Amino acid sequence: MDVRTNLTKMGKYLISIATALLSLSSFAQTPAEQTGLGFIYDDNSKTAKVYKVSGNKSEVKVPSVVVKDGKNYTVTSIGMSSFEMSKVKKIVLPSTIKNIEESAFNGCRSLQSINLPDNLTEIKNYTFHECVSLTSIAIPNTVTTIGEEAFSGCEKLQNIALSNAVKSIGERAFAACAGFTKITIPESISDIPASAFAGCFHVTTISIPKSVTKIHESAFYNCQSLQDFNVDKGNLNYASKDGVLYDKNLTKLVAFPGQRESITIPNTVTSIGDYAFSCCLGLTKIMIPQNVKEIGKGAFMNCRNLYTVILPIYIKEIQPATFYNCESIEYIVIPASVETLKSDAFYGCVKLGIIRLPDGALKTIEKNAFMNCESLVSIRIPQNVTKCDDKFENCISLKKINAPTGLQIPDNNSYDRSVVYY
Repeated sequence: MDVRTNLTKMGKYLISIATALLSLSSFAQTPAEQTGLGFIYDDNSKTAKVYKVSGNKSEVKVPSVVVKDGKNYTVTSIGMSSFEMSKVKKIVLPSTIKNIEESAFNGCRSLQSINLPDNLTEIKNYTFHECVSLTSIAIPNTVTTIGEEAFSGCEKLQNIALSNAVKSIGERAFAACAGFTKITIPESISDIPASAFAGCFHVTTISIPKSVTKIHESAFYNCQSLQDFNVDKGNLNYASKDGVLYDKNLTKLVAFPGQRESITIPNTVTSIGDYAFSCCLGLTKIMIPQNVKEIGKGAFMNCRNLYTVILPIYIKEIQPATFYNCESIEYIVIPASVETLKSDAFYGCVKLGIIRLPDGALKTIEKNAFMNCESLVSIRIPQNVTKCDDKFENCISLKKINAPTGLQIPDNNSYDRSVVYY
């Protein structure tokens, strides 16, 4: 009796295994025409690459093997732009995938879920660009490179963990990932490229390991909620003091947290980096120490509530877009040491009514330096200025320009104003 019972149980067990294997086989080896996907086949390697998705399926399962004309092809690659702009919500990738090409899921605004296989070594340019519904994703420990704009515009994506296998992050890789609340740079990273984390509005802390040797301009531009930079004390190139990012010797102020409202700049600082204070909406006034001899481009761009600025007396240039869209500045004194007002220097300073350009070193005023300064009533261009390319466009209150004899002011026929030569 026991023997018969055992044989019956064994028979049922074997049948269940056979059924499972048959089911697995039928999933793994799928006729190409049944997948809703388009494939490119390589007869030499017996591999296939997905190059398009058809229809409006909400879920797509990419098979590990497809059958075409009686031949089996292992699916190893997702082609360039293959899912681009599709309405798919969930994508399941097989473990056979080794390569995902550029822009593969670019603009998949409905995509909420996708798995990345462990064979993957690179997330290429624009792979998940503007996948605005994606909330989470697991980056395999095999990934060493994350390309340009790979996750840019993934506004709902929460904090993701990057392993120490990641050696390279591309420009704007995580730009506009508004769901991030903290950023921890892996210890394997030495270079943080331009705008890598720009527009991560809700990030409050950024941790930088000792491995980082270069932080490019605007890497953390427009992180409006940022309260603190934390730099590993073992870093030989950068340091943080009171949550502000400096170079190691505190001679250059690299970046100021966007949530902060005030700062006392150390007297050791001699330069302010490009975009260092950009989009700091809480900043209302700042006094820059006299030791500072260089202020980078866009340094105070979009500091919309900044109304008082005291500039140091030794700077030689007001760099491009230094005070771009500083909408609250009403008055500013340019030091006599300044030789050039670069393009867009005061663009969009709509309340700027008085600006003092002293007689001194100033020789050049570049195009659009005062464009959209709607409250500017008059301006006197100093005697030593030999070139003015600014049309003073959209300076709707400007009625008179005092200029030295012989200086050419570009025509602007849109407004009723006069140029008085002295």
